[in-house]
Amino acid sequence: MDILSAIRLFFKEEKEKNIAVALSGGADSMALLMGLYILKDELSIDLSAMHLNHCLRGEESDRDEAFVKEICSRYKIPLCVESADVGAVAQQNGISTELAARQIRYDFFERNAKGLVATAHNADDNLETVIYRLTRVTGINGLCSIPERRGIYIRPLLCCTREEIEVFLKENNIEYVTDSTNLTDEYTRNRIRHSVIPVLRELNSSVAESFYQTAKMLKEDRDYLEMVAEQEFSLRFDGEKLSVKDFGLLSNAISSRVSALFLEKLGFEVNNYCIKGVTDLCVKAEGRFQIKDGRMLRVSKGFLMAESDEIPTFKTEIVKQTVSEIKINGKIHNLFLKNAIDCDKIEGSLIVRTRNSGDSIAFLHRRVSKPLKKWMNEEGINTSDREVWPVISDDKGVVWVYGGGVDKRVCPDENTKFIYRVFSEKTGGK
Repeated sequence: MDILSAIRLFFKEEKEKNIAVALSGGADSMALLMGLYILKDELSIDLSAMHLNHCLRGEESDRDEAFVKEICSRYKIPLCVESADVGAVAQQNGISTELAARQIRYDFFERNAKGLVATAHNADDNLETVIYRLTRVTGINGLCSIPERRGIYIRPLLCCTREEIEVFLKENNIEYVTDSTNLTDEYTRNRIRHSVIPVLRELNSSVAESFYQTAKMLKEDRDYLEMVAEQEFSLRFDGEKLSVKDFGLLSNAISSRVSALFLEKLGFEVNNYCIKGVTDLCVKAEGRFQIKDGRMLRVSKGFLMAESDEIPTFKTEIVKQTVSEIKINGKIHNLFLKNAIDCDKIEGSLIVRTRNSGDSIAFLHRRVSKPLKKWMNEEGINTSDREVWPVISDDKGVVWVYGGGVDKRVCPDENTKFIYRVFSEKTGGK
């Protein structure tokens, strides 16, 4: 599609009229700038430009800045310019030059944009991006590649090929500068552009246009799957936790998207590792999964939820009392029974500790003893919390556990004279 037709089609339904072009001075961005300039009155847009000097190519970077200043001055297009030492930032933060440049560039745009920012990505860029992603693990979103709109960013030339851009530049005698780094194979994208794309064009001279149409079909499929996933998510999510009932019956295309929505809603990082981990956890319907930032998710009683970052702390005291001190109307109230130990039924001495492997307890209302591990599972106690959960034992075994109460072996009865009263409270954490 020719440049002006592409821009007209793109802006047919665009209501925002304040458009700033991300202007490098290269062929693509100059085609976009001048295309919008030619159509600005027809489209009723307020046109401006933004240029970031990355300071990576010495005199050449300064040449580009001077060029865009001259062009914008010539056509009376408002221009915002900044400089940033991208190389120094990359070194200071231990990241690649490409990543540092991207972060600084988008920060520059978002600080200075008064409306939308138009970037000059085209159909060839789209194809190069997908090939790059195919060398890694990618899903349908990765294959859909560069979106036409995302937040404040718009890409009016996404349906145009680089060849069509070059024709437009030549026909309209539009000047531009060339970034010398684009001519080398130093960067991965350049290697794809110079070595891979030419081979694909030998198979299909219109490969960029073909992929653009393919991407449109993939987006339709993706949008439908996301709609179904959002419906499923809304049925399962209550604002804090997610029901995992019959999660394994969902197709992976839906379950993985539900997992992604859960991560997004709770403010977790959304990536392939986290999505797979959460999906597997929900299908299993038990256990825990640690997100890369150290936070934890767990499934308990049929629901997926986030664990608090804080491990609780407890204060536990044992006080000896007479039975008369806890009697109400001549009887020991059940409220006290839960935390009262008959002194005469103790084997050896009492100690306050945490759970040991093999510990079990038999509560008064239970016929048989139960492993503490199983009881904690039933109560939904976080695995990390179990390491600090208060337990009291004598020489024979566990006689009390926080939140559960006293073992029936040491529970007071009508013959009890003295008791050990347990006072335990959570003093920190969640």
